[in-house]
Amino acid sequence: MRFGDYILHEVRGLRILQGDAFAVDTAIVGGKVDAVWDRAALVAIQPKDRERYVAALKHVLAAEGVILLVTFAYDHTRLDGPPWSIDGAEVERLFGADFTIEAGLRRAEPPRPRFTEAGITEVEEAAWILRRR
Repeated sequence: MRFGDYILHEVRGLRILQGDAFAVDTAIVGGKVDAVWDRAALVAIQPKDRERYVAALKHVLAAEGVILLVTFAYDHTRLDGPPWSIDGAEVERLFGADFTIEAGLRRAEPPRPRFTEAGITEVEEAAWILRRR
């Protein structure tokens, strides 16, 4: 279902907006949101735009809101993204001042062909729970 410039997914009181994270605003979502699920947005954004993306998330997130963030980490000296490599240190740099950070599930992800062609043999997928302070 269309919701302005977004696609709205809704089930059992859960509303998910799919669209431009840089353009979302509290007026669009009807106030502050309790949670954000970032399945593959931060890793897809150019590194120079990361702070702007985090600021957009903080703008719409409630005071005690939570972000579920999924990242990928690999030897970024061998290949540029997307997906861009984001390790724990980068998560801490981007979110550490305003969020408590819990490392969740970590698992080895089979490298895609373009990664193996670049000599990357390990890709780690990680889930992070970020709780706003």
